[in-house]
Amino acid sequence: MTLNLGNQKGFSLLEVLVAFAILSLALSLIYEIFIATSQRREADLKKYQALTFAEEKLSEALSQRPIQFGKFNGETEHQMGWSLSIERREADEPEHRFETIGYQLQVYPLRTPEVHLISLETRRIRGIGRE
Repeated sequence: MTLNLGNQKGFSLLEVLVAFAILSLALSLIYEIFIATSQRREADLKKYQALTFAEEKLSEALSQRPIQFGKFNGETEHQMGWSLSIERREADEPEHRFETIGYQLQVYPLRTPEVHLISLETRRIRGIGRE
């Protein structure tokens, strides 16, 4: 029995191993891109939820009558904490008959409260009655 290697059809074991290595490398790169995109999407969703909550909370505070001054905090339904500060601010020019009220709202992840997802600040000018 003689083997004729010159007319061999098909792939050698080395060629198959090289093809598998290249395929594995390409699949691992695609997987890394998928994971990074998924993490970015999750972070964007958290920021969107935080922004939506912050806008609603600040709108609620601005429409509240009478104004309740102080610091308030709590948790959202999306595992985030919030902090709202409402305080009187001094007028730039004391002869004017108005007061400035500062509203500051911060939304942060409960696991890391030092990292703010959203921080909103606004002021309201309110007239003061005449003497």
